[in-house]
Amino acid sequence: MNFAYYGVSLNAGALAGSIYVNFLVTFLIQTWMYLLSGHLTFGTPRLVCVCSFVAGGAACAAISQVPNDASWTGTLTNVLAQLGNTGFTIAFTLVYSVTCDLFPPEVRSAALGFCSAIG
Repeated sequence: MNFAYYGVSLNAGALAGSIYVNFLVTFLIQTWMYLLSGHLTFGTPRLVCVCSFVAGGAACAAISQVPNDASWTGTLTNVLAQLGNTGFTIAFTLVYSVTCDLFPPEVRSAALGFCSAIG
């Protein structure tokens, strides 16, 4: 998950259009998703984490299906990349609380550190 999150976040400069606008949009999306993910955890954080990760991956996989010769290719690629960014940001925020729920209290801190280290 770390590779997907940082790959989408740090690759905003390679998208079509202005590098400054792309970084601003990425910043705004990540800020709002960090705030929103706190409210999404009340019901089912595991389901939200898995669904957002799958949605982010699907959006990034859909980028490979965009034709290169169309005039709207850059816009669609930017939209899909930002949708992937949205999904990965929510999943990356929630993965730590979900990981803590998966392990028993005796090994919880060691397991969280291990899972955080391997990505």
